[in-house]
Amino acid sequence: MMAHYPPQLLEQFDSFMADLNSAMDTHLSEQDTATPRSSCTPGDRKP
Repeated sequence: MMAHYPPQLLEQFDSFMADLNSAMDTHLSEQDTATPRSSCTPGDRKP
């Protein structure tokens, strides 16, 4: 499938995906330190 795309475009896409992965890792790390997670699961909640 990837043979249809020029190597330069694949390199750009690879770079984009690496940057996106890094940004998401940073975001998730910040969320974990900023917001304590509840031990309740959605099924435990009462209306």
